[in-house]
Amino acid sequence: MIEEMASSESASDFYRRMSEGNIPGHLRALGISAIMQIVFFKEWPEKFNIIHVTEGLSPEQVARMRFSYSPDLQGAIDRASQEMQQADVAIFPSGGTIIPEVTKGG
Repeated sequence: MIEEMASSESASDFYRRMSEGNIPGHLRALGISAIMQIVFFKEWPEKFNIIHVTEGLSPEQVARMRFSYSPDLQGAIDRASQEMQQADVAIFPSGGTIIPEVTKGG
């Protein structure tokens, strides 16, 4: 999935290509649900500043996916506070297994 995230292909172009059946062999084994998750994941850095806290990926891998990296949660909170004086922040304990829906509140 890192390679798909790192590609310059937009989320909508990736979706279009998958919908047309142009699915690389290494993705076919994942199934349609996992492939569609990649579409959502590719949209996130196009719309949001994602600070990824993980022990499972290197800072370089996270950067290739167009996310920011932090080695720990407090560092991510500190970074977000410095970069955005006022912001809505969401913390997902297991971001790779959820697909959040962002809506405008009223």
